[in-house]
Amino acid sequence: MEKIFKNSKRIHDNFYLNEKFLVKESFKFLLNEIKKNHSNKFSLLDIGCATGVFISYVNKELPNVEISGADILEELLLKAKNNCSSAKFYHIDIFDKASVEKKFGGKKFDAVILDGVHTIFDEVTPWIENLISLVSENGIIYVFGSFNESNFDVITRVKAVDSDVWEKGWNRFSLKTVQKEFEKNNFDVILKKFNLDMDIEKTEDDRRTYTHKLDDGTRITRNGLEIISTPYLIICKKIK
Repeated sequence: MEKIFKNSKRIHDNFYLNEKFLVKESFKFLLNEIKKNHSNKFSLLDIGCATGVFISYVNKELPNVEISGADILEELLLKAKNNCSSAKFYHIDIFDKASVEKKFGGKKFDAVILDGVHTIFDEVTPWIENLISLVSENGIIYVFGSFNESNFDVITRVKAVDSDVWEKGWNRFSLKTVQKEFEKNNFDVILKKFNLDMDIEKTEDDRRTYTHKLDDGTRITRNGLEIISTPYLIICKKIK
């Protein structure tokens, strides 16, 4: 089991290279919260920006914002540059302190976004500390994605039947774990649940999320891995 966890890989990020340029409902939810908390002119960093769909959306809605994107895959950043040429881009690993310090050199941002990336990691402390190092004194950190509402952290690995590779990317940290880590660093934390009001169809890739409607009409999001996604936005602002 130790070997499986140590040698597991994140191998399906290239999916985003061919993904449709689509403004997700979660992007609208996230930007709406950002608009509530910031003036028209501020700096924004999207970590795990992939092909730049979210920052392109921000640029269209808020043209005065100074936009930056960061990702671990250079192929994604190349496409992001084409989609949002006015933004500045950084090739980093948000889990690696040395990578963050080398690329940003102490630069701070008013809004720091981490959307979905946290499910890759097996610990919360490194990426949270690196997010904190990037936010300005009066800035806000926004972490969006799937979390566990109960007080358990769930660490997973998955493998296709015809593959020898164990994959990572579907961990479910407890909301309480993340909240405690930010509060330990003197941040005020607000939790906002995201409820999806539309259907997402199942695709040929069983790792991708789709919606399932319950008898009462509400929807849950799940995937072919038998993992339920409970999306939340965690808003963190430093206490003065």
